[in-house]
Amino acid sequence: MKKIFLFMIAWCSLTTAVVAQRPINIDSLRRVIVRLDQQSPSFANDTVRINTLLEVATYHSMRTDSGFYFLNKTLKLAQKINWPKGIGLAYLSMAYEYYGKQEIEKSMNYAQKALTVGLNHQELLIQADC
Repeated sequence: MKKIFLFMIAWCSLTTAVVAQRPINIDSLRRVIVRLDQQSPSFANDTVRINTLLEVATYHSMRTDSGFYFLNKTLKLAQKINWPKGIGLAYLSMAYEYYGKQEIEKSMNYAQKALTVGLNHQELLIQADC
């Protein structure tokens, strides 16, 4: 009985450690964006910036219109540098945002756009999420 009890405690401790995630440090992400803005134009318009904007938008998701603000910036930048994965992820994130706001028609529209990008550019992750 004692062994089972110890096993249960160990199991609970391990599962808690695995499930716990570090909280996003939004200030750090914003500092990265500011630094990228200050770098040469090639750094300010690259995939690192797009991924960082997606993280910031995810943080703001369902909280305010800030999520849409960062997603629009992400989409414009991804279109500017012609990065299909970034475009698809931005569309997919917008679909999730609209779904969370119960705007199902808009959500489906953006999900369809994401799926089209995913299919046209063989982005399997985007296809699977749609």
